[in-house]
Amino acid sequence: MIFTDPILRSVFLALALRFDYHLALERAAVPFKPHGQHFSKPYFHTCFVAYVLGLSSRSSSARRSR
Repeated sequence: MIFTDPILRSVFLALALRFDYHLALERAAVPFKPHGQHFSKPYFHTCFVAYVLGLSSRSSSARRSR
């Protein structure tokens, strides 16, 4: 289970980024390419912060249990 946790979280981050891009395409009057313009990524940033907090809390709890 230790090896699958980071993979599943990374997939969730990728899906959040894809969802933000999808929302940006729906809101845009003219379609754009992701390389050319920046778009808002609120779901990705929220998931990324939660991912980092989860990793830090897991590593700190693992150190305390030793």
